[in-house]
Amino acid sequence: MKRKNFLLMTPLLLFISCSSALNFATVDQNVSEVALKVSKKEDVNFDLLNKNSKGYYYVLNSRGVVIYHPKKALEGKNFGDLEFVAAILSKKNGCIKGIFDNRERIIIFKEMGSDILCYTISPEYITSNYNCDIYKGEGK
Repeated sequence: MKRKNFLLMTPLLLFISCSSALNFATVDQNVSEVALKVSKKEDVNFDLLNKNSKGYYYVLNSRGVVIYHPKKALEGKNFGDLEFVAAILSKKNGCIKGIFDNRERIIIFKEMGSDILCYTISPEYITSNYNCDIYKGEGK
């Protein structure tokens, strides 16, 4: 999967940014829709998604190498040895709640073929109950 393939954006996916509080099921469904589009080889503009979102998307390959991240310096780096990334790679679909970058975050992740789409958001933007695995360690 090449970053240049993420060129087209649908308005439906922009509603993540429309309100200050979001329903977890809605966010989870949005992430699923983006993952489905990418797995079908449809173009998705992650830069635009991240610009118009409360959180941010990134993509990991099956070894934990970052394929796409809004912090371009992280692309190509392998984070597979980090405990929370290893959990994401192992589980492939789900969510993790924990401390990442010194902030409490929820990471929702979905398998897209051999890659995994991750969406990171602060719990303060989620209004409904969610059942995420609790990650106890510190993440980057």
